[in-house]
Parts: sequence; structure tokens; C-alpha cells
Amino acid sequence: MFATRFFVPFLAFTGLAVYASPVEIEKRAADVSSVLSVISNLQGSTSTILPQLNNLVSEKKATAASVTPLIQELISSLNTASTSLHTFGAVRNTGGTQQDVANAFAPIASDIATTLASVQVVVPGLSGLLGGLLGGILVDVDVALNEVLLGLDIVLAGVLALVSGLLFDVAGLLTGLGFALSILTLGLL
Repeated sequence: MFATRFFVPFLAFTGLAVYASPVEIEKRAADVSSVLSVISNLQGSTSTILPQLNNLVSEKKATAASVTPLIQELISSLNTASTSLHTFGAVRNTGGTQQDVANAFAPIASDIATTLASVQVVVPGLSGLLGGLLGGILVDVDVALNEVLLGLDIVLAGVLALVSGLLFDVAGLLTGLGFALSILTLGLL
């Protein structure tokens, strides 16, 4: 009788202790397919922004006021991709290759450079309005693009060399836009 008096509370407290013990949930590491998904999302957003900028240029309706919101939207898309990449850390080499990532990202960067170069030709003073108002926007695009490049390098070491090789042909456009950070990160200088 003495034992049952202690045994029942012991079982109750043991049950509560086991129930309240934290259980580690195994967190699956991201892989290359996760990176490709982020790039796909970036491609989806840039594929709506860049054609709008190109249409403004081709219709000769591009002004500082009309291109600024679209360029800010482009910066936001790049920042979203960068933030997503920085949440991964190093990824497992499954679900794709570094070359897949480079092949997916390089056309996006190339399209950004080509579009902004055409906008810069049509909008007088794009890179120097009011002490760099839009120049500041182009600097912001460079910073955002560079953050994506650095994010790619963090999650997949060595991918920048592949991206750099694919972007060699647009190095002149990047230089003309003043994208010094991106050029230096890619080693295109």
C-alpha cells in the first residue's frame, strides 16, 4: 500500500515528462532543386517586369517617371531571391547541378543588363539625374543583383565561375550600366 501511494504519482509525472520532452524534428537540408526553384521564381517575376520596360522603350514612352516604378519592382524581385537564397546555407548537390543553376540564372542577368542598357539609351540622364536619382536606382539594381550572386556562391560554391563564363558577352553592358559590384563579383573586370 505504501508503494502504490508513490507509484501512481510517479507514473503520472513520468508520462508528463516524456510527453513534454522536446522532440527534434529532422530539418531536411536544401538541395540544388531548391535553388533552381528560387531562380525560377525570379525568372517569373523578371519576365513580367522586363517586357514592360522594353515596351516603354520601343513605344518611345520611357521616361524617368515611367521606368522608376518598374526598376524598383525589379530590385524588389532580386531582393526576394537573395533573401530566399540566404536562408538555405550550403545546399546538397542533389536535384540538379551547378551548371543547371548557372544556365538558369545567366539569361536572367543578361536580360536585365540588356533591358536596362536600352532604357539608359532612351531615357536621357538615366544614370545621373539629380545627382544620381536614377543612377541611385541603377546602383540599387547592381547591389541587389550582386546580393543574388553572393547568395548563389554561398549555397553552391563555384557556381559564380560558371555564371561568369556565361555572362562574358554582356560584361560591356554591365560596365556601361555601372554595375561595378556585380562585375567584380563575377571577375569580369
